[in-house]
Amino acid sequence: MQDNKEFKRRLINRAFKFARSVITLVDMFPNKRSAWVIADQLIRAATSIGANIIEAQAASSRDELAKILGSSIATLKGKNKL
Repeated sequence: MQDNKEFKRRLINRAFKFARSVITLVDMFPNKRSAWVIADQLIRAATSIGANIIEAQAASSRDELAKILGSSIATLKGKNKL
């Protein structure tokens, strides 16, 4: 079983790899305005996951941590809570 530090490190690494994969995919989109709009949203969503995880590490309470991580999960599912 992995310890908490190892879990955090692996989670951040997975989020980073996911964001890189999305950026690589988006680079293959056609150079059209409609593709730019979709690409922009995909990149923002993919990169926000890692940012939310990093932010969660600075949470001051368990409730705040749960809220931030919930936002990351919602982003993954495409259900942004703004």
